[in-house]
Amino acid sequence: MAMIALFAQGYSVPFANASDLLSGYLQATDTQQFLTCDSKNCRFTDNQNEALSFKRETGHDGQYKFVTGDRCLDREHCHSSTSNARLSDCNHCGSYHWQLLPDGKLAEDGGANCIINDGSIKHCSDSFQPVAFYEVTPPFNPPKGSWKHAGYVASGTLSNTFEWGTSSADTHALTSTWAESLTASFKEGVIFESAKISATVSTSIANMMSTTFTQETSTTCKVTCPAQAGKPFIFLFQWLTESTHVGEAPSQVTEAKSCNYMCIYQEHDGQPTPKCPLTCCYDVDCQTCTSECYE
Repeated sequence: MAMIALFAQGYSVPFANASDLLSGYLQATDTQQFLTCDSKNCRFTDNQNEALSFKRETGHDGQYKFVTGDRCLDREHCHSSTSNARLSDCNHCGSYHWQLLPDGKLAEDGGANCIINDGSIKHCSDSFQPVAFYEVTPPFNPPKGSWKHAGYVASGTLSNTFEWGTSSADTHALTSTWAESLTASFKEGVIFESAKISATVSTSIANMMSTTFTQETSTTCKVTCPAQAGKPFIFLFQWLTESTHVGEAPSQVTEAKSCNYMCIYQEHDGQPTPKCPLTCCYDVDCQTCTSECYE
């Protein structure tokens, strides 16, 4: 069989330090959930699409307001030991005495009252949910996929290693939330040789590469292509993708090198070129694609 898929275990990197940010989502640093609020309550959610983007602005008495749209994060009961958090008028007494402290406390009234893990407010001495600003980055464009030549032998078994993982300059690269955004862009349709792959196949590729998106490119993938009688020339190819953000310079590339590879065998020398993307090869030499590959 021409294509052999290997799956390596990825891992989540520690939460990126965003202490210098003054706007973005407010994210729990331990659970990576996002703060979202309405006019009655706040809560933490796994869904980034529900997250609110806040901006820190000048409040009263050397403290701050956390503004989203024309409303502010607010402690409804300003003089109680506990309260709900909500979105409200930016002139309410519970809206303009906030701070985001170095230890992650999102605290109101001189650092005395903190957001806790259910989105409500208690005395900070009792409990607090550590949070940090999470930079709001543009979504990814559909990725471009390709096969990279990764090895060759003229006879015998081909044994090789190559790097796998993802490299990106994004602040939160390799975190699970960031990886979800990258995965979502695959489902819009991967581009291969200037043609868009079907949504079904693109989703399958994203699933196969899921561990790659949280893995640094510091780990090697071990590959073996066994010798095959009558076809001594073996060519090894590695699947990779390149992604850019909507509206950003094309030079800012996120590259994901997977541990998915292909061994192509030939009777004679002369490097072949795989003509189909990952999961789409109909024949062992990957010169014909499956019917469901493209839209």
